[in-house]
Amino acid sequence: MMERLLRWDEKAFVLLNEKLRSGLLDSLMPLVSSGSFWILVMGVLAAWLWCFKGPLGRRVVLKSGLGAALAYLVEHLIKFWIKRPRPFLAVPGARLLLEFKNSPSFPSGHAAVAFAIALTVARFYPRRAPWWLGWALLVSYTRVYVGEHYPVDVLGGALLGLVVAALSWLVPIEESLKGLVRRLLRKLPEPRFAIVKAGAAVLVFAAAIYATASAAWRLDETTKRIDDQAAALLGQSRELTRITDDVLAQSREIEFLQGLPNLLPKDKGYLRTQKAILDDVEALERKLASKLKNRLYLVIDSKVNKLYVKKGFASLWEADCSVGRGNFLVDKKTGRRWQFSTPRGEFHVLAKAKNPLWRRPDWAFVETREPLPPPDDPSRYVRGVLGQYVLSLGDGYLIHGLQNEKLLGRASSHGCVRVGADNLKKLYDTIPLGTLVFIF
Repeated sequence: MMERLLRWDEKAFVLLNEKLRSGLLDSLMPLVSSGSFWILVMGVLAAWLWCFKGPLGRRVVLKSGLGAALAYLVEHLIKFWIKRPRPFLAVPGARLLLEFKNSPSFPSGHAAVAFAIALTVARFYPRRAPWWLGWALLVSYTRVYVGEHYPVDVLGGALLGLVVAALSWLVPIEESLKGLVRRLLRKLPEPRFAIVKAGAAVLVFAAAIYATASAAWRLDETTKRIDDQAAALLGQSRELTRITDDVLAQSREIEFLQGLPNLLPKDKGYLRTQKAILDDVEALERKLASKLKNRLYLVIDSKVNKLYVKKGFASLWEADCSVGRGNFLVDKKTGRRWQFSTPRGEFHVLAKAKNPLWRRPDWAFVETREPLPPPDDPSRYVRGVLGQYVLSLGDGYLIHGLQNEKLLGRASSHGCVRVGADNLKKLYDTIPLGTLVFIF
């Protein structure tokens, strides 16, 4: 039963994330799915309700705030108990339109918080309930579209939000706060009562302004990341279009040459022309063969995550591999950013090593949210992460192993080319230094 549910969940994710997509939605959904954007909107709305809607508005803010806090806490506890991986790490071809996250997938925190707030507000403003529930459904849908969650994740988050909202209704938070304030004010002289009340209102308003400013800054950072990703995708799209046009042109030329003998087989002049064309084709093949001769070289197809070992025109063997996943990582403290893509072009095997020691770069600490050590600190050096062998292509790009071979055949690396342990040993034993490597 559980396996059938997971298979349905993956199919539904592929439908919403990959098939029902458009350029307009690819631009809008990351913004609508961004937590920073909704923190900004909710902060402004909460400040307005608190300051201008009297006791009912303050009660709505307190109840919905309690529900959101409880939903956020409980969903984090469930996530690290179940530890379901994110779909872009498990589903081949999954699109990730937001920043990569290491946290587990089930349940969706966005859905839990959205439904907790929506159901709480709908209880106090029943006429606006369809709008709030529609907003919660929209937020939940965007989490699947941008590649962050499976559909079951958002369903679980929605149910969690419903339960938390019901619990927040039962907690007498406003009465508890009023009782605490009364006990504090009894100890103050009467003239200070108005001052304390005004000070409390100022603090609430200042907190709302701070939350709004923080959300605006995070929203700006998210927008910059989306712009960078859009520029990278545009560049890749243009390169793919150029390659496709070249392949189609070559295909048409080959089809034309193959069809020439059937046009005028009895015309002697035509036969002479045909022979001249065939001679030219053979000359080009000899020229290419003389360049490669019997040279051993590697071809890495980053589109299908395949590595080919060739000698001349003959293919010796092939293997599944993993190339860079192409996402961005931003250090919020310094503003530095990295894109984890595998470069294209012509390279050479510059060095080989056995049992290599990996020096963790700065992005590895930023990604795991660890403190950044000095450049030569011993904590940067780790053994066993790269596998038993490594082939260097220069500029920090390597062909090495991986710990989870289930990721082979999909883009999952930080830019290097990863292969399985058996094929990595075969490459180390058979590929000499200076071997050409073509990556496209």
